[in-house]
Amino acid sequence: QEESNQLWELASVYVLPQHRQKGIGSDLVRNVLARHVLRGRKKSDVYILTLESTRGWYEHLGFQVTEQIPEAMKFEVVAGNILTKFVGDQLICMQYR
Repeated sequence: QEESNQLWELASVYVLPQHRQKGIGSDLVRNVLARHVLRGRKKSDVYILTLESTRGWYEHLGFQVTEQIPEAMKFEVVAGNILTKFVGDQLICMQYR
C-alpha cells in the first residue's frame, strides 16, 4: 500500500524521573524511527511538537526546527501555543532529518 505524502507525528515521550539519564527515552525514539525507515517511509515525514526547553534533546536524535508546519498540524500548533504560555515555554515544530 502506498503511503506517500503522509504525516507521522511522534508524541509524548516520557520517562519517569528515577529512570532518566540512562538512555531509555533516546533508545525508545531511535527504535520507533528505525522501524519507520525500515518500513520504507521517509524520515522527513516525521514531525514533533515540543517545548523549546526540550529542543536540544530532540536535536541530538536527528530532529531540526522547521517553520514549515504541515497543514494537518496547524490547529494543534495554535492550541499548543495558547497552552504553553501558561507554563512559560514556547511550542516548536521539529522535523526528522
